[in-house]
Amino acid sequence: MHPSGSALNKQVEHLRCNHTSGALDLALEAIDLAGAWMQAGMDLHVLAAQLQRMHPAIAAVRNVGRLLLQDPRTACRRLEDLEQSLRGGNQRIAAHLKALIAPAATIITLSNSSTVRHALISLRAANVFVMESLPGMEGRSMAQAVEKQLKDVGVRIQLIPDAMIGNVVPQVDCALVGIDTFDISGAIYHKVGTLPLALCCRQFDKPLYAAGHSLKCVDGPLGAFPESDKPFAAQIFDLTPPQLITRIITEE
Repeated sequence: MHPSGSALNKQVEHLRCNHTSGALDLALEAIDLAGAWMQAGMDLHVLAAQLQRMHPAIAAVRNVGRLLLQDPRTACRRLEDLEQSLRGGNQRIAAHLKALIAPAATIITLSNSSTVRHALISLRAANVFVMESLPGMEGRSMAQAVEKQLKDVGVRIQLIPDAMIGNVVPQVDCALVGIDTFDISGAIYHKVGTLPLALCCRQFDKPLYAAGHSLKCVDGPLGAFPESDKPFAAQIFDLTPPQLITRIITEE
């Protein structure tokens, strides 16, 4: 039985109000919604318009919406290919990072990016510092997930207050962060705290790698930050300029 229009609209609202999942999971949720939308025979332009208006700091959701505006005869196949690429992307990104980050490295990260989580488990670094990542405290979830996977292989996971980065960064080999959106210049939107971390890395001459699927790229410059009209206490993303990022790693 096809889902009803009412059920699909509830899925749209769930995606719109989901501020806890990472960009990759939001993109997969958008693809699942688009598939159900097509099965129900509903107008793809309506869904595409909604996807392009929600989560302004997360390009992956908007780019799923853009895909729906292309040839509708091939939309289903393109969605399947994109889902496969997203699900396999973390493994390919982790392989690229292994060529950049030495075995038994000490790494600092923040938030709860599934891409970074997968990479940390694959890299099996000697020490991982995870910033708590206020105001949402996503770092706690990251630390717990990585520790659960690596508890038997001697990797030390340490959850630290965000304000401790000035003390911790001198001790690390590199920083590794996720990406919510990036542009062709190399600027990124990510969890608030990324910019201070990048500035600390520049001060102490530590590389900062940003990892994410190519679906998160936008054609033009990021420009004005999408949350600039919100009170500071309500902002959950920041903008890190390309000169503070050593390299962006995608599945490609």
